Amino acid sequence: MTPQRQVVPGQPWKRMQRVLIADDDLTYRETLITLFTDWQWDVFAASSGRETLDILDRHAIDLVFLDVASQGVKCPDLLAAIRPQARELTIIPMGTNDDRGITQCRGTATESWNA
Repeated sequence: MTPQRQVVPGQPWKRMQRVLIADDDLTYRETLITLFTDWQWDVFAASSGRETLDILDRHAIDLVFLDVASQGVKCPDLLAAIRPQARELTIIPMGTNDDRGITQCRGTATESWNA
């Protein structure tokens, strides 16, 4: 998805906040994309763990909504891969009915970032 920008005449250009929506469920992705686009964020979307990593490699992302059960890569493995490039990155794990997946993802994030 191409990020959307709004330029205000006479205002200095400022980089918009960038969010990555990483979820294999199209409905969830589209809902969050609409919400953040309305809030004038640059929005990137990924439907798999591999896509998530590719976007993080190419763009300076500020916030990630991460599906803990995203296709292809498990949350702990994805967090381990993200860690080297996650300077000031905020990650919000998302899940459905399986709270264990979110708990495991949060636990891994805490261990990884505090190590």
